Amino acid sequence: MPHGVGATVDYYRRIVAACQARGLVPDLVFNHADVRRGQAHVEAGQLDALAEYLAGFVAQLQRAGAVAAVLPAVTPHICLDQLL
Repeated sequence: MPHGVGATVDYYRRIVAACQARGLVPDLVFNHADVRRGQAHVEAGQLDALAEYLAGFVAQLQRAGAVAAVLPAVTPHICLDQLL
């Protein structure tokens, strides 16, 4: 499975195909975090800062009308308590 931007393209294609197979049109909003910034927070042990950074993306999705958010990455799980 690809990662980063390539993963988003892969996810998008799969979501659209699954929706089309069910006669649905997906209503999606994407945003993109800087992996290097996230990793810098992790390496510095700044889980609160990582959670705050990621929460900004969730807030952007909310402002766009999203009712759910997905962080398709491995790293965010380490700050899940702070993020929730």
